[in-house]
Amino acid sequence: MSDTCSSHFSFSEQLKQAEFHPETFPHWICRNFLPEALLKPLASRFPTSQAIHHFTKPNTPYTQNTAYPWEFTSLPADLTELNTVASAWTAQKQDLIQFIHPHLPPHLQPHLQELIDHTESRGDGRATSPCTMKGTTQLGPHCDNPKELLAGLIYLRDDRDQGEGGALDIYALRNPNRTRYMSAKRRIPSRYLTKIRSIPYASNTAVFFVPTHLAIHGVSSRDITTHDRRLINLSIEITKQSNLKLWDPQQHLHRRHELNLRLAHRAAKLARQAGLSTISKVLSEIGSSGEIYNFINSKRLR
Repeated sequence: MSDTCSSHFSFSEQLKQAEFHPETFPHWICRNFLPEALLKPLASRFPTSQAIHHFTKPNTPYTQNTAYPWEFTSLPADLTELNTVASAWTAQKQDLIQFIHPHLPPHLQPHLQELIDHTESRGDGRATSPCTMKGTTQLGPHCDNPKELLAGLIYLRDDRDQGEGGALDIYALRNPNRTRYMSAKRRIPSRYLTKIRSIPYASNTAVFFVPTHLAIHGVSSRDITTHDRRLINLSIEITKQSNLKLWDPQQHLHRRHELNLRLAHRAAKLARQAGLSTISKVLSEIGSSGEIYNFINSKRLR
């Protein structure tokens, strides 16, 4: 793609023309997102999940229906088109923040300059490996990191891929008054949710959204297929230099998970006081990861 074509591609201009949905969180859906001059070579040269696995995680098992990302910061130079998207995403950060500013939570809107100064653009080219087990999903209903200001997906479906599934499902809480519904890893049980929209995994369809605590989304299960699920994953994230965040996970942590974390932190504190530093570290990690939830449930503690 030429430099001229690259400079004329504007994320915010594309979003202005996109289909906008304010409920239950701000999100934009855009078909034919990338210009054809960029799309064709990008799609034809997009790395396979096996290639990404080989170059980024060679010492880990290659498994079915697993997402393998290639971070923008480590892309090889010969992936020209993917680097073009990465450069445009980084260069246009301020324009994007100004565009989404009216759609941000009210507590963030007075801090526009801080958001411009203390955010960073990141992204990756991502391929999810072929699916060999029917009915499996890459990732169920969840919320994103509360330091994420804007998230985006650009689908690059292979024209030969005729399989079903892999759509982006968007959910709403069945009880809008429920405030505590997620695990420590920000997963949400399906019994709390109603699916309100499904955005098909289709070539050159893009989805962007403001990741509030109500931005509950997941990937639908896929058919058995020999094809990768390919996309570009984008985000603008608030850095550690700022205390701002979109929402507070502690306010939405399910009561059981809150109890589990308190127990883990208490146990870690007691272990530290007893001089058992290794045990303390393990307990802290268990607590922060939410794994103690499974342990306590296995003991049927309620």
